[in-house]
Amino acid sequence: MYGSRPINLEAGLNSHSGQSSATPPSRPNRGGSGVLGSNLPGFLNFQRHSPSVHHPNQQIPSGVHAKIYRHNVERYPEGWARLAAEQDESVNIAIHRKFSYLGNRCLLYYEQKITRMEDQLLEMDWQIAKGEGVQGQPNQHPTQSDEEPDPRNQKIEAIFENLARYQQALLNEKAIAALYEVGDAEHKLRYDKVRNDGYLGQDEMKYLCYVNDFISTRPDKLRLAFESLFYKIPDSSFTNILQDRSARQEKNAKSLYYAAVVFLFRAVLIWFCAILLLLPVALLGFLPNLSIQTAAGIVLAFSGLVSIVLVWLENIQTETILLGLSAYLAVLVAFLTSKAST
Repeated sequence: MYGSRPINLEAGLNSHSGQSSATPPSRPNRGGSGVLGSNLPGFLNFQRHSPSVHHPNQQIPSGVHAKIYRHNVERYPEGWARLAAEQDESVNIAIHRKFSYLGNRCLLYYEQKITRMEDQLLEMDWQIAKGEGVQGQPNQHPTQSDEEPDPRNQKIEAIFENLARYQQALLNEKAIAALYEVGDAEHKLRYDKVRNDGYLGQDEMKYLCYVNDFISTRPDKLRLAFESLFYKIPDSSFTNILQDRSARQEKNAKSLYYAAVVFLFRAVLIWFCAILLLLPVALLGFLPNLSIQTAAGIVLAFSGLVSIVLVWLENIQTETILLGLSAYLAVLVAFLTSKAST
């Protein structure tokens, strides 16, 4: 699932370092070997230094190789084309506006429009019902001849078209709300990155001025939770171990091996969860002098922490959270009952 693609961790949110972010490093081929890649022989180390299309005027070899292009942002001209290529290169830059205000305006427009059409259709129902002599029973549909089409059909077709658009907009709104919302600090890093590159003019960058209106379609919650720590950690032997030596190095930027960082993050999370699960059991088992009130407080506190961790993790259904929390509570209550009986 994760290759050896490095992630560009700009050293210092502007609130910490006061310096702007840098261009993300070139992404090594997914066939790289992680932290130890630079020590492997050349024929095993599939890095980006292999031949690629560096310039649109560069001669391309004939044959099947003419159809193969390695991803290289320098291949695209400066401007929107370069920015799109960099967004594909680094998840740190791939953010997009969700246009929440315009989405709400469109929903309100369709709500008003469909409501008016609903009233018009109801009025037509009553007019037709009264014309046929049916009083107070608009739900009865009088028979119509084939030569006289129902005048309500055209109105119903118009309602169907607008209602389908409105319902699809509601589903889109729900899907967008589930995406990761970019915070202020992350947004400022991306804004400074685009501004310092100088690819876009002031008018073209206007879409980036709307803070709290950006989302990312490719976030890793685990990486996002720990990545901010690297902004605060100065250069040390620890960061040097994870540093990608073959990637492009620039001022105020740290290029770390993506696979190594994710492995480290997941290992920390596993140990944290293990300690979180076993700590209340150890407290109840090795501290027999605890009062019932204190033991019950420990059970409730750690149950709340476990539930928070389960909710925070990605792709876990509510039923799974409830099942895991119930099993965990059963173990703690068993310890609590045993303590009360003794």
